[in-house]
Amino acid sequence: MKKIGLVLCGGGAKGAYQVGVLRVLEEFGLLSHIHAVAGSSIGGVNGALFLQYTPEEMEKFWLNCPWSSIFSISKENMNRMNQIVDSINYRKIPSFMGMMNLAGMANQVGLPLKRKGFDKVFRYYLNPVSIQEDHRDLYISCKESKSSRRRFFKLNDLSYHQMKGVLLATTAVPGLYEPVSIEGVNYVDPMKSELAPLRPLLSTDCETIIVVYLDPRSRIGKSSIEGKRIIEIFPSKELGNGIYGSFDFRPEVLKYYMDLGSEDAYRILYRVLRENPQSPNRVRVKK
Repeated sequence: MKKIGLVLCGGGAKGAYQVGVLRVLEEFGLLSHIHAVAGSSIGGVNGALFLQYTPEEMEKFWLNCPWSSIFSISKENMNRMNQIVDSINYRKIPSFMGMMNLAGMANQVGLPLKRKGFDKVFRYYLNPVSIQEDHRDLYISCKESKSSRRRFFKLNDLSYHQMKGVLLATTAVPGLYEPVSIEGVNYVDPMKSELAPLRPLLSTDCETIIVVYLDPRSRIGKSSIEGKRIIEIFPSKELGNGIYGSFDFRPEVLKYYMDLGSEDAYRILYRVLRENPQSPNRVRVKK
């Protein structure tokens, strides 16, 4: 593969899975072939980190980052919200009553939540100059809060303040956080409005696009789009559960996601690239 595009989908804490995938891309010698990246939600954050750090450094970031400060989420409140959502999904309570209960929860926990810790972590971990000067283009997907229209921001072309706004917007889960105003338009996390944010990569000269999902049910399921070869990497096991699953940043859970990402990436990429006799030793192929 000469030129590769990388797509990183959203999913909160499940984004640790993508770090495991990146470790394998590095071991296969594919990272140097990546010329463009597109991401949404936590995938956008991972994209920004990818332009600055090695997979090993990204792993340390994920395991040591003060996530509760960034997202202002407590385990107790997430558990309570998750119970309500599960009750709606399994029809234990009517949708209307469930939404009334969520509204009551919102009042109790002070929604929309304020992400005061985001700015501090952004200043500490993200270097705008490095992103601006990187030769790999990074596109971040956001959705207009009042419509289904999406916009892709090229992070390399933005100022420090604009970068922060875009990363805040792409992670602004509707209902939990306030929309973020960018150039007079309010944007939020695109969430279910897109399967994968690969649109800007279709107009690049990348021959292959690797899409890393955090939910296998969101797969596009195509081997090529507009002449681009598509390789899909997705979890072989369920990641997290409901709202709480997306905000479960316990180190042991994140480490599990990373390891699963590595296992799945080895299995999928080895099958795709098995004509290469120099496959990593850790790959085990069942005969």
